[in-house]
Amino acid sequence: MKRKSLLLTLGLVGLLLLGVGSVIAWLLYSEPELYVQAAVPAGDDRQRSSQEFEKKAFDLLSEIQNEDNWQGEFTEQQINSWLAEDFVESNLARQLPGQITEPRVAFRPGRLFLAFRYGSEDLHTVVSIEAKVWVARREPNTVAFEIESLKAGALPLTPKFLQDELTEGARQHNIDVQWYRNDGNPVAVFRLQADRRDPGVQLLDLELKEGSVLLKGRSLDPTLRGLPDLPFSFQKTAAK
Repeated sequence: MKRKSLLLTLGLVGLLLLGVGSVIAWLLYSEPELYVQAAVPAGDDRQRSSQEFEKKAFDLLSEIQNEDNWQGEFTEQQINSWLAEDFVESNLARQLPGQITEPRVAFRPGRLFLAFRYGSEDLHTVVSIEAKVWVARREPNTVAFEIESLKAGALPLTPKFLQDELTEGARQHNIDVQWYRNDGNPVAVFRLQADRRDPGVQLLDLELKEGSVLLKGRSLDPTLRGLPDLPFSFQKTAAK
């Protein structure tokens, strides 16, 4: 009798562990709805939207070089199309850690949703970040990201997962990052052109709308020629 009870207990514990493991696996492999919705189907429309993004980006850079005040607006469709098309052949893609693939974005008023696959081809999850974003009014070229949600699948992640990689990557591109807390949420404060006391280019506003992002700024240096310092390049990688 005691042996049967022991076997029954072991069996129940095994089933319980199997059930818990299955739930954790389901939560880990769960894909956020916004990530699924942000995917742009392959085809002519995606290629066209990717080209629209690149054209708008180059137009914006031209304005920064030649105009006192400048602005540019980009839609989710254009950005996600570029991320799925021309991004993978750009130098920027080579700068991402090898475990990160298929990044996508979504915009809501005042908020950014960013997600990507993380891991190997056989074992991966979708890491998603939801953040409140604003430009500091009293400090030029300063953008704050308050992280409201950080998850792997449906499981919450500690901000430490993001902080070290984000801080080091930004500093490699002359962007200083400081971390603070607001109502328990981690806040990353990015200062662009951190080594310049009087930067020639200032970002005045970064407005996140429903489905698009609007950038506004001004160029203070009348002798500005050539492209300003940027944390990326649209240049394609050489074909192997």
